[in-house]
Amino acid sequence: MQLLWTPEGFILEYQEGSIDRHYCSKDYLLSDVVESALIQYLNGEDGWRSDIGFYRKNIRGFWGNLGYQLGYFLSFIMRGFKGAK
Repeated sequence: MQLLWTPEGFILEYQEGSIDRHYCSKDYLLSDVVESALIQYLNGEDGWRSDIGFYRKNIRGFWGNLGYQLGYFLSFIMRGFKGAK
């Protein structure tokens, strides 16, 4: 979990596992909302996720997505060759 302060308010981001599961708050947040979310997070509670609207943020970028797709395709081909033996 990470925060970015802007003059408009805070932006909250978090990631679950891989970079394909990186999320960002939809709106700028007030400090009391951020404080509550951090406390809930540290206590292992999940309420902060439903209290704040999030969207999935693509942090991989074009070249990262291309590399991922290429790697997936090549591994598919390699599995086919190994299964043909």
